[in-house]
Amino acid sequence: WKSTEKNKLGCQGTLATAYGSLINVLWLKKVNITSASELKKIMARFNRTFAGYQQHDSHEYLCSFLDALHEDLNRIFDKPYFQQKDRPDKSDQELADLCWSRHLLRNSSVIT
Repeated sequence: WKSTEKNKLGCQGTLATAYGSLINVLWLKKVNITSASELKKIMARFNRTFAGYQQHDSHEYLCSFLDALHEDLNRIFDKPYFQQKDRPDKSDQELADLCWSRHLLRNSSVIT
């Protein structure tokens, strides 16, 4: 998987690249101490909520991080729009299958 600079919704590949570098350091360099400050800087640049050093909700940060990482790695650029309609004639399983297939037409990354 490669990051992409083309996706307007992501961080132009910077978050995926920084995350990959951090994982590389943690797993391959066998260091005892490292810093994730580059990830924080990138997140703050693309999501002003995380600028500064105030305490933040870890769940909110993780959701934002995973969403941004997904968009950096997403291979779908032209996302089709689907209008949701009530479908009382469909079973729950059929509706779930329909929604998932539509989701996959808009999202294709290792996070999906």
